[in-house]
Amino acid sequence: KHEIELYKYWKGNTKNSQITQMDSSNYGIVWYENKGNSVYYAAKKESDYCFSEVKKIISIPTVNRLSLSNDGNFLAITTIKEKDNRKSIIYIYDLKKEKFVFKTDTGLFDGFIYSDSKSNYHLVAISYDSTFVINSFIIDFENKTYTKEKVYKLKKNALAFNPCYYDDGKIAFI
Repeated sequence: KHEIELYKYWKGNTKNSQITQMDSSNYGIVWYENKGNSVYYAAKKESDYCFSEVKKIISIPTVNRLSLSNDGNFLAITTIKEKDNRKSIIYIYDLKKEKFVFKTDTGLFDGFIYSDSKSNYHLVAISYDSTFVINSFIIDFENKTYTKEKVYKLKKNALAFNPCYYDDGKIAFI
C-alpha cells in the first residue's frame, strides 16, 4: 500500500524531474528531486505500514548525498558548492523538531549520520588531502561542535565512496 501512495505522489509531482539521491530507514524515506532542487521526506506510519504526507524539507542546489540516521531522528544532507569537493558542507536536520541543528565546515563530503548503542551521534565523512581520508566525528548538538574520534587514511591512489553504517562503531565503504 505504501508503494502505491508514493507512486501516486511521484506520478503527480515529478514530471520532468529526476530523483538523484534517495535513502530510507525503518522510519521513513527521503529523496532529492533535481527539478526545484528540493529534498522531501515521508515518515513511516506505525499503524498501517504506510508513509505520512510528503514534506518538503529544503530547496538547495547540488545535493551530493542524503543519509537518514539509523534511529530515524536525523537527516544528513551533503551539498557541494561550485562543483568543488573542497566547498562541500554537511547539514544535519532534526526530523522530530523539523529544523536544521548543525552544519560542518567545508571540505567534508559523502557524509552519513548514525546513533551508537550509547545514544551518541556520529558523523562519518570523507575528506581529501593528497589521499582520501574517512573521518568519524562525535556530534555535540547542544554546543554545535563535532570532535574527531577516528581517522582512516587510505593508501595513495586508493579511492573511497559511500561510507555507511555497518554495525555499532563500524563503517563500511566502497
